[in-house]
Amino acid sequence: MRTPSEFKICGKVKELETKKGYSGLIVEALDKDFRYDDRLGSVVTDKDGNFEIQYDKSDFKDAYMDKQPDIYLRVKTLDGEIIHTTEDKIRYKADKTEIFNVDIPQHLEKYTKGADYKIDGKVDPKLLKELPEGLALRAYAVRDRRVLGSSPIEDDGSFNIKYKYGIYEKNDKRLAIGPSLVIGPNLPEDEILKEKFPFAFMPPEKFKETKGEWFGTVPAKTTKEMLSPSVLERFIQPWWKIYCHEWRPCLEILSCSSISGGLCYNQHPLPDVRVRIYEVRWPMLIRFGTKAKKYTTLVAEGDTDEFGYFRTHKTICKKPTMVPFFTTLGYIVEVGQVIDGMFHSIYRDPDDQLRDLKNDLCEEVHIEESEIIEPEGAEGLLTGDTFKLTRIGNIPVGYINQDPTSSFHGYANSSLATDSATLKVVDSAFYRGIKIYANIGAGIVNTVKFYRIKCSYEVEGILVENYVQVPFYNLRESTPAEKPISGPYKTEYMGPTDSTYAYPNPYEMAVDKQWVYKGLIMKLDTRTLPLPYGKFTFAVEVLDAAKNPVTVDDPDDLACTILVDNTPPTGAIADIIGPSGSAAACGFLKLPDFGTYTACDGNTRKQVNGRITVPFSAQDEHDNIYKLTLGAHFGDVCDAPVTLVGPGQPPEISMTPGATGCGGTSEYRIYSDVPAVQHPNWDGDEDYCASKDKVWDECAYQFRLTIHKRLTNGEIKYPWWNFTKHITITHL
Repeated sequence: MRTPSEFKICGKVKELETKKGYSGLIVEALDKDFRYDDRLGSVVTDKDGNFEIQYDKSDFKDAYMDKQPDIYLRVKTLDGEIIHTTEDKIRYKADKTEIFNVDIPQHLEKYTKGADYKIDGKVDPKLLKELPEGLALRAYAVRDRRVLGSSPIEDDGSFNIKYKYGIYEKNDKRLAIGPSLVIGPNLPEDEILKEKFPFAFMPPEKFKETKGEWFGTVPAKTTKEMLSPSVLERFIQPWWKIYCHEWRPCLEILSCSSISGGLCYNQHPLPDVRVRIYEVRWPMLIRFGTKAKKYTTLVAEGDTDEFGYFRTHKTICKKPTMVPFFTTLGYIVEVGQVIDGMFHSIYRDPDDQLRDLKNDLCEEVHIEESEIIEPEGAEGLLTGDTFKLTRIGNIPVGYINQDPTSSFHGYANSSLATDSATLKVVDSAFYRGIKIYANIGAGIVNTVKFYRIKCSYEVEGILVENYVQVPFYNLRESTPAEKPISGPYKTEYMGPTDSTYAYPNPYEMAVDKQWVYKGLIMKLDTRTLPLPYGKFTFAVEVLDAAKNPVTVDDPDDLACTILVDNTPPTGAIADIIGPSGSAAACGFLKLPDFGTYTACDGNTRKQVNGRITVPFSAQDEHDNIYKLTLGAHFGDVCDAPVTLVGPGQPPEISMTPGATGCGGTSEYRIYSDVPAVQHPNWDGDEDYCASKDKVWDECAYQFRLTIHKRLTNGEIKYPWWNFTKHITITHL
């Protein structure tokens, strides 16, 4: 059974002239409020026009602790059209029972939707100087619990609000419907309605109609009252202090020829790249029974300037809640380039290495130049009827051994190169994606329009030849007309069409033929070749516009043989040995107590002392090992790993490693240790051993074996593979 309501509104809706009751109309009661009007209830009039609306205190009591409502009525047709309102005669501090007699003329008021409104106003610029630094204000027009329109308040104090809303047509007169105005911070959607900033009603008589538009001007007295010293002190300044702060991060994006130990070598700034900053958050409110997980939110995005800097200035305001929704852990930076209008990431901070991004303090972002798309100049027009393969990536063909009788056949060795453009490698095979470049002579530069590439290799002594049929999309600079949509670069399909490719002439002058990588004729993922390991010869056939062969001065310039190796090494760490036993994966290794100390993270840690021996294997079936390292990683990011195999610490070969160490013979650690007579040959061993006698922290360790191979794609070199084992070192 429903408990009787404490408050009620009753009355009758009748025709003004005849006093006859109107039946079938909706009567809606509302409480006029400081922020937005509360709906108390609604009912349909009976056959005599009578109505009664019951409501409770909870229907009008809000943050302002209203004790009595301020009531007005709306009368609507059943399809929702407003035909009458008593908003101009509000009953303030209404009693528990209020009686309304609503008289409506025979010619009912007509409510028309969709009229254009414009409200002008100006705040005294002197008042704006009293605002907290960085606070941007807006003026809002509010009605029906929503923001109708808003406008920023400019530096001179002016604002102009535009929106659409309805008007009344009564007795052949058109009347505006006035909104409430509020001045407050720049908040999205209807968030301003949830704040406690003062409202001011703008009555209909303040509007005038001109050519179908309704214009209103906010009196200077009203804006002055809405930004009075008392309003600033009671509402705006406390809100700003609690919920808002200035954020002015700065990033310097740098390209590096190599990155080692956190240092960027041969650095230069990267202009016109896209920067994204993500805020890493930890939720403070979660559903019962679920676990909290950190998450990221994009908070800033834009392009670097001509000097490689990205700066932004934001005023960040959090929603005013009793409990914050999240806490900020730090920031992650991602850098990319826009191609065909799409963002292509070239760098992203590791998830476990967050940035602080303090105001006005520029932090550097280092990016390997091999990851970056940067326009290159042409190599220089050759003479005569020349067409030649010039380089693979940044390794000139001249550094790739082409002697089929040599044990180095197909290997690249550019270690003696003196120029800065060449990637320096020693006895390296090729792997993964490669870029093949060619150059042309003046005699045929306007003749060659197409080309095809023949790939040949041997399988069990049988020569196999096929034309390359890999889709090739070249990259060019966008034209001025394309750039607003596509960004700096566009891709263009070059082929294959009937096994041929369109020749991207590096000396073409047309605005839509400015190739980014001038001279590039093929991007090939060597993993798509028929064999994961072997020698492959690539030979170019140049063609004219009719796809007939073009004669060149030296056909040998058209071919190059490379050794391809897309096979991984093998490695493993055996059970780790201590003075009193051994530990398998996830096991415990016990050593004698040593004491305690204050670690780099400020915590007190226990220590143990003794020798640890690590047997391991590291092998490559194709003899292309370049370097081995073995370390024990632990603790916080400030803790340096313990090196067991590294510079000056080669592994040993031992068949019987034990608690007292390895007791074997010293082995190679890096390719330069291998005797020259064995080059290019280092296959590793299955019986390596390394040991270390020292004081260890009592904690969990990851023992990490890293095997580098002598491989390159022409832009990066010596890729590595990691093999790990986790144990815990503790006390006896």
